[in-house]
Amino acid sequence: MKKFRWRAALLLCAALMLAAALPAFAEGANPAEAALPAAKPAEEQPEKEYQLLVSVSGPVQLTVTHPGETPDADPVVDVDPDDYHAPDTPYILPERTDYRIELKGTGEGTLTYTVALRDPAGEEEDRELHRLENIAVTDKTVITAAPGGRDQLTLLADADGDGKPDAAYGAGKNSVNFTVTSQTVLLAGILLLVLIAIPLLFSGKRKITVLQKPILHRKG
Repeated sequence: MKKFRWRAALLLCAALMLAAALPAFAEGANPAEAALPAAKPAEEQPEKEYQLLVSVSGPVQLTVTHPGETPDADPVVDVDPDDYHAPDTPYILPERTDYRIELKGTGEGTLTYTVALRDPAGEEEDRELHRLENIAVTDKTVITAAPGGRDQLTLLADADGDGKPDAAYGAGKNSVNFTVTSQTVLLAGILLLVLIAIPLLFSGKRKITVLQKPILHRKG
């Protein structure tokens, strides 16, 4: 044990010395490079613009808004549920991260929500970013999409319309879709306690029993 502590202390000292030496090495490692003129920054290419394709299947009405130019301005409506929209066609939106997408249930059924990325120039094929399926919906359900950009999507579902989310449905980049409810949180907590308790149960000192060889008694 003492030998292990001595080695750990030695490695720690070496790491501290290396960390202290790196800045000085970076400043004076190559004086020739310091004499060279600074390289001209590369010309920045304009960021390519994409579109989001939002597809909704189920008994819901979709509304899309984004904040106005000032905090006091009314939200700008991008998609109005009263406007005609051809069935089985996606809603095309310029890519941005501050959309507020609201889905109001119009009957009982299940919802499928899909987001894809499109290059308006047609140089790239459409890419599906997120897909959430089999979300229960009634005429009282209100679902809002939390902005998360390309990497994450979260739908907050209010089953009875009281303004308080009852469940969250999410999808991350290259990850399996997940659902969060009060039951899943409770089960996760119980599983965590079990995982913590198992090592504690077996961490006690083991009793060692020494078996001695029997002593043979000779007769006579």
